[in-house]
Amino acid sequence: MALKRSILLLVLSGVAAAGARAQESPYDDPPPPEVEQAVGPVSPWWFRVAPYVWLAGVGADVAVGGIDATLDGGPGGPEVAAMGVVEVGRGKWSLSLDGVYSAFSGDADGGGGGWDSISLDGDQFCLTTKVNYRAMDSEEFSLLVFLGGRLTDVGVDLALRGPGGARRTLHGSGDWADPVVGLRGRSLVAGKCYLGFSGEL
Repeated sequence: MALKRSILLLVLSGVAAAGARAQESPYDDPPPPEVEQAVGPVSPWWFRVAPYVWLAGVGADVAVGGIDATLDGGPGGPEVAAMGVVEVGRGKWSLSLDGVYSAFSGDADGGGGGWDSISLDGDQFCLTTKVNYRAMDSEEFSLLVFLGGRLTDVGVDLALRGPGGARRTLHGSGDWADPVVGLRGRSLVAGKCYLGFSGEL
C-alpha cells in the first residue's frame, strides 16, 4: 500500500504544479482582450485539483473456524494517507483521476470457538478514472455525464485472542474492477457559493 500512496501523492503534486500554468477551472470567465494581449493567448486546457478527507468505518459479520461475531468499528485514524481528484480538460471533454486510500478497524468480544475477543484491521485503495462530457454549463448550473472504471484493492487482518495470551491472525485480500457511469454537477446557491452533487451506478 505504501507504493500506491506514493503514486497517488506524486500524481496530485504533478498535476497541481501543471495547473498553475493553465486555467484553474472550466467555469472561469475568459480573460478580457486587453489581458490576453498583455500576457499572450490563454491555454485552452484547464486543470482542477481537489484534495479531500473522509473517515472510514466498518461493519462486518465474521464466521470462520467456529467463530460467529459482528464487528463494528470506526475510523482508522492517522493511517489515512491521501485522497483527491485531479481533472484535465479541453472544451466540453475532460479526463479525471480520483484516488482514495483509507484505513479502518473494528472489534468484538467473544464470538465462540474458544476465543475471548476479535479485532479487525484493514485498508482500502480505490482508483477511479472517468471520461466526462459537460452537457450543461452556465454560471448558475452545470451538469456532466461520465463513463469510466474503478479499481479497488482491499486487505484485511483478523486477530483472535484467547485465554492465556493465545493469539491467531488471519489475513485476506482481494482486488477487482468495476465500470462506473453517472452524473456530476453543481448549482449556484448564492454569491460564490455552489452546491455540488454526484451520483453513479
